[in-house]
Amino acid sequence: MFRTHIVTVTLVTFALIAARTLPTHGQTVVAYGENRVGSLSCGYDDPTPIATYRFTANEDDRFVAIVTECSDSGGVCNATACFCFDQCINVLDPDGMLAMNNCSPRGGNNATQRYRTRVQDILFKAGTYSITITDGDRTGEGTYTLFIQRTNQPGRAEPLFSGDVLVITQATCGGVDTYTFAGLEGQIADIVMSPNTGSLKPRLELYDPLGRSIALPGNGTVHAPLPRDGAYTVLAYSAVDETGTYRISFTLSTVFVRGDANDDGALNIGDPIHIFNLLFLENRPFGCREAANGNNDAGVDISDGVYLLSFLFLGGPPPATPAPACGADPDPIGSPGDLGCERYQHCP
Repeated sequence: MFRTHIVTVTLVTFALIAARTLPTHGQTVVAYGENRVGSLSCGYDDPTPIATYRFTANEDDRFVAIVTECSDSGGVCNATACFCFDQCINVLDPDGMLAMNNCSPRGGNNATQRYRTRVQDILFKAGTYSITITDGDRTGEGTYTLFIQRTNQPGRAEPLFSGDVLVITQATCGGVDTYTFAGLEGQIADIVMSPNTGSLKPRLELYDPLGRSIALPGNGTVHAPLPRDGAYTVLAYSAVDETGTYRISFTLSTVFVRGDANDDGALNIGDPIHIFNLLFLENRPFGCREAANGNNDAGVDISDGVYLLSFLFLGGPPPATPAPACGADPDPIGSPGDLGCERYQHCP
């Protein structure tokens, strides 16, 4: 069961001390986009009661690290009642100073609860960082998965293309998958993650090209207008420790007004003139072919300019949907009627 938690002063204080005083030898290298499985045992007789990792970062990386509890041994450690595995995550900068910290709540002697704990912030220095994972009170033990990523220029990311429908296996408890896609300002991204087999409970996050969040985890559905041109980052995972397969579908569309071929926000004589100019004089591509396809046939040609002239001056039929208001192309992606629309700037 996943619970939103409040960090207690006791656990944070311990974590600050642990990050500086516990042994950090045997560091494991972890890379952006990697899911790394690890374990901790009771600390009082363990010579290395801390798991330590290191990674290389650039200045201004927008960093996220997630620790997901996978198993909790509970029980008794050295005749001391063992609380739940209460994971703490600490990130130390290249100078050894604590950059960020978070702990799951102190769970009591209930080994059935599972928590996902994360830290997220901008890394202001380039160099080698350290991550330490401890149990909050050093009396719990269990296994976990560590995931790290930067949401600007992510590592180990799989590309998404409009129209993709993929079936993905997530066999790692707490595993996070990273995807990227290229988008343009004003386009609409629709991403749906749905369980296929197993007990997955879909969660999606979307980040803009600067690594800033534009869609927080929800029920596995994202519908978002894109604020700028560039490469976007998607994180896909289950609520806590569930595994299985999932289906992820992705479409990228541009809302537009059909007939507004010159993208000035109005339908007038300038639009058929723009069509004729690009077809016969300027020989350059349309910014939005669908907007110029006034009769919504299988291409943009002289008939579209004639169609718009007829509508404007002879009482002919209006442009096909979407018109006169902004909307998406009703033709399915990849169909003969789908001519594409890379950019249209006069829809909200």
